[in-house]
Amino acid sequence: MAMNQIGIINGIFVLLFIALTTFSSLAQQPKEPFQQVWERASMAMRQKEYDAAVLLYTEAINLFPEIDAYTPKNEKLNSSKGKFIETPYTGLQALYLGRAKAYSNKGNLEEAENDYSNAFNVIRSKITKRLNEAKSERGRVNIKKEKKSAYHRVDDSNLFRAARHFMNVLQICEEAKYVNYQRERDYWELRIKLLPSEQNVIGFDDVAIYKKEAFFGQAEALATLLIEVGTKEHSFITLKSANELVAAFPSNIEAYWLRAKVNRQLGRDEFALADEQKVKELSGQK
Repeated sequence: MAMNQIGIINGIFVLLFIALTTFSSLAQQPKEPFQQVWERASMAMRQKEYDAAVLLYTEAINLFPEIDAYTPKNEKLNSSKGKFIETPYTGLQALYLGRAKAYSNKGNLEEAENDYSNAFNVIRSKITKRLNEAKSERGRVNIKKEKKSAYHRVDDSNLFRAARHFMNVLQICEEAKYVNYQRERDYWELRIKLLPSEQNVIGFDDVAIYKKEAFFGQAEALATLLIEVGTKEHSFITLKSANELVAAFPSNIEAYWLRAKVNRQLGRDEFALADEQKVKELSGQK
């Protein structure tokens, strides 16, 4: 018995050694050229060497492997096991934000504004791409085909895939909010006062339009899956989406009307009546 225990303990130590060796090897792998320069740029910022930081961020941006002005090359790689592996090519916005901060610390606000806009445009490109994918997915929906599916997972339901794409748009919109927040914080730290018309990065107002379209798109796709297809497997997320829609647009008639239909389908008649009453109240205000 003692010998077996010793063998097990030795085996555990061998596995730990292999794991540590593997992680160490991965950590020592050469980094992407743009990553190396990016780290040097970040170091220059910490040392308040803003001229050097601008040059290094510019070099990192030029080294960034991209397909077009905003899309990183190999954003995700497919491994031999069929799983996606995240790569360093997450996006250019962090590089632009870093250079913007360096410019603003140098007092070059015009160049800083250009880079805040560049960072936002990277995010906006992602938003519009996902939004178009969501609309295309919704356009491919065949209700008869959806009804024949026994289960409605992401890989067998156009409606559910469309809902997921719309949900992703909402998540990316939060990234756009961060870009705007970063700009505000950078200027606040430098005690630079912005006029009311300058509070947001150029184009940021469009995010509200994207969010509205995504909120309604997600809620509509899930409601259709529940009501027209008759699938109740996603009832929780469907009701949650309808609630979030109303919370985001508390004066919108269509939002209450959609939630009323969802509540009615789920047998929540009391809640459905309340939403229908709210629709009447809002209609009377017009």
